[in-house]
Amino acid sequence: MPFIDPSAQYQAVASELTPDYIARLDEKLRPNAWTLRAVSQWRAGEYTPAVTSALEGLTEITRQSAQTPHLVHGRDSIILTMLPGLVEDSRLRQRFIEHGAADVAAHYDEYDARFRTAVRALAEAREKTAAPTPPEVIAYWSWQTWRLLQNWSYILSQLPPENAADPNLEADAFVKSALANTGLENATSLSAAMAALESTLPSDHPYLQLIELERQR
Repeated sequence: MPFIDPSAQYQAVASELTPDYIARLDEKLRPNAWTLRAVSQWRAGEYTPAVTSALEGLTEITRQSAQTPHLVHGRDSIILTMLPGLVEDSRLRQRFIEHGAADVAAHYDEYDARFRTAVRALAEAREKTAAPTPPEVIAYWSWQTWRLLQNWSYILSQLPPENAADPNLEADAFVKSALANTGLENATSLSAAMAALESTLPSDHPYLQLIELERQR
């Protein structure tokens, strides 16, 4: 709809899908309702509530998984597991926008710790995938993981050259280790992991267009 603030639309979805409302739904609908709530809160910039909703959704999936084991490998489980990492990435983007390169130079250890937390969350999500996982969810994971690593690479580029060598090597080593069980081949460094992620997407996939736009940003 024209002239409508997108964040207001996301807030409207989250406001409608309250915990009480979700609790009254048929249990089969609850994981998706929690996913819609968590994603809407994230996109609206309500980061702490988004993480809370993601954890509530995962708790619901765990509760139901005794009777429906495939839920653990489904779309909602994967996205809810990703959410805390996506939130960390959004917080870091916002921090850099507000404070710039000087903040990176002065507090890179904080950026590093948060990027590691985000990568771990996305790696955990990928490790949950199995035959029941829709291919488009895996493509979404590849896109979001590429974007996260691109953001980390950009933050690293803001460090003074004389201070950048060790952080770059440490980031490469961490990414190689964290993504070791995600099925990516040759993800031996941050840049190599990005290339591997990009190669998992079909040549005509819309996410490749988003990757190109991110490169130009």
